Amino acid sequence: MIKSEEEVDYVLNIVNSRVKVGVMLETNKALAIANQLNKMDVHRFFVGLNDLAIERASRNLFLPFVDGTIDELRPKISKRFGIAGLTHPNAGEPIPCNYLIKQMKQYQASFGFLRRTFYKDLSKYTVSEIINSLRVEFNKNFNLKSENLTLEEKRFFSQELI
Repeated sequence: MIKSEEEVDYVLNIVNSRVKVGVMLETNKALAIANQLNKMDVHRFFVGLNDLAIERASRNLFLPFVDGTIDELRPKISKRFGIAGLTHPNAGEPIPCNYLIKQMKQYQASFGFLRRTFYKDLSKYTVSEIINSLRVEFNKNFNLKSENLTLEEKRFFSQELI
């Protein structure tokens, strides 16, 4: 989680190209300087929806998908981009993972993290079932734009959830 270019410079100087650095975009300040951060020797960026919701005093982690935040941010990032957490595509609370996968594909996200509900979902699915189902879901040929969200998906992404 960063708020300034200086924080990223500090880390980049410490690692001195020995490892790749990823940046969590979880603050309004980080989002505001995304263009500059993209020019730095950063390997990948991940939008941290939980901390961003906390900073914005939002009761909905997923609002950035429908309020223009990700639409505005994504063109500023030319490097690997990640957003949202994953579990079995048919599982996940409060928003089913298959909805999030569609958003990841729309924004050309190349990676994600496991969701908090992943561990809960292990009571219904094995790790192999989850991974294989994720592969199938990501390989579906979606041609997505934000206007392709269903009414149900828009309702999920817009309501107060946390």
